[in-house]
Amino acid sequence: MFVAVAEVAYITVQGALAEASHWNFTTPFHSLMYSLMGIGATWLVVALVWLGWVIGQSNDKGQPMVLAIVVGLGITVVLGGGFGGYLGGQTSHWVSARATDANGIWLFNWTTDGGDLRVAHFFGLHGMQAVPLFTLLLPRHLDRNFACALVLTFAAVYTTFSVYTFVQAIQGQSFIG
Repeated sequence: MFVAVAEVAYITVQGALAEASHWNFTTPFHSLMYSLMGIGATWLVVALVWLGWVIGQSNDKGQPMVLAIVVGLGITVVLGGGFGGYLGGQTSHWVSARATDANGIWLFNWTTDGGDLRVAHFFGLHGMQAVPLFTLLLPRHLDRNFACALVLTFAAVYTTFSVYTFVQAIQGQSFIG
């Protein structure tokens, strides 16, 4: 919890100072903070593996919501962590796009004139919310096995979509536009 709060606090302070929090190597302090954010993000992803294991072991795995939580956490670990690792190893989040967030997609500022690696990272990270949310929307009267099959189908579609946004970004294509 401390790691997440510290990272969000640093990003917020940097934003308030109109300075970049990511890929900011202007001073030794900023370089150190970017490295610490990477270490912290890795720790948070590893913690999700443990959380998924605990939830899976201490609950009835045949329940659609337990399945959704465990699968959603798995998506976040593999895709959110994987895309985040790839993103962190680059020099920016833009691919064949102007190096500006101005005039990007509303709310997110994802670029519209090239690829943006933040799109795939966003969808990968939010698998842990998307799959359980889908499960909450299922009718309660569904057969347990059928509901679990729907959860797995949704997770597969969500994963495919997330991977598609990554491929789209690395090919320099805009998510929308």
